[in-house]
Amino acid sequence: MNGRLYGKCSLKTLVARKGGHGLSGDIFEQDRPTSNLTLLAVNLRHNLSSWGWRELAPQKDNAMEQTTEYLKCILTEAEIKEAGAALARRYSEITNLEEQKKSVTSDFKAKIDAATAEASLLARQIQNGYEFRQIDCEIQRVWEDKTVQTIRLDTGEIVKTRPMTADELQDRLAFNEQS
Repeated sequence: MNGRLYGKCSLKTLVARKGGHGLSGDIFEQDRPTSNLTLLAVNLRHNLSSWGWRELAPQKDNAMEQTTEYLKCILTEAEIKEAGAALARRYSEITNLEEQKKSVTSDFKAKIDAATAEASLLARQIQNGYEFRQIDCEIQRVWEDKTVQTIRLDTGEIVKTRPMTADELQDRLAFNEQS
């Protein structure tokens, strides 16, 4: 075998994993002459390329790899100053957002309170079966009984009767004397 790897697999492993795709997985298990092995490796390399596999460079035992790690870094004075300015901006933004929240909250509280008051009024009307309204009425003086009656104009019902005051009785006497 020529030692080239596809990802982390040898050619033998790839043939077995891929199910052969025209090559059996046991080809490399058999003792074949080197020339046949080289021919098979070239053929396999061609097949792997057509299947979308790419050939990697041979791995060396002590080859260097690169990686990225999340590590501690000491900040410079400029970075500290920049972070301080960003922190001040964020706290200012937080304060503005909290003020907006309070404003919106108080607006909604007022709307909720108004809706609650209206709901309470409607519930009271339903429970009592009546409500108070401004109704046009007529005041009539009944001289025979010396009373004053308040009569609803919409139903004709007498809603209040009271005795005439002394002034109202005087007005009658003054009116009669002028006639």
